[in-house]
Amino acid sequence: MKTSAAIASILISVIALTGCEETKRVFGKTKEAPDEFAVYRRAPLSLPPDSDLRPPTPGVSRPQVVNPRDQARAALGLSAKKTDKVDLSKSEDITRLSNGERALLALTGANKANPQIRNLVEKKTADLYENNESFTDKMVFWRSKK
Repeated sequence: MKTSAAIASILISVIALTGCEETKRVFGKTKEAPDEFAVYRRAPLSLPPDSDLRPPTPGVSRPQVVNPRDQARAALGLSAKKTDKVDLSKSEDITRLSNGERALLALTGANKANPQIRNLVEKKTADLYENNESFTDKMVFWRSKK
């Protein structure tokens, strides 16, 4: 009996407090509009000391903005333009590489890679596909053919 009276009094006090304006403000339930007079001011525009600069053309990207993809390529030491693939089995392709690129390829074991790996993987995948009937095929075509 005491617990039900305590629960009832707590519920009544909570309901009574929700109507109070101060309680709403404390719990952040009131709307407060921003101060329209607290405006962020920007620095005034000024003419650079070198007035021989051309004005920007509309619609053209800024010259100081760097494309994130180019920035990532530069961080990896790659050029912005696409490079040709290097065939490690050909000595003329290896001589085009820098010493750092050769060292990186040697450390990663790229010179020991099987050049026919794509054909090997495709052959094994085709064999698996032909030999194994998929689970969905078994579920859809569950009746035996007569």
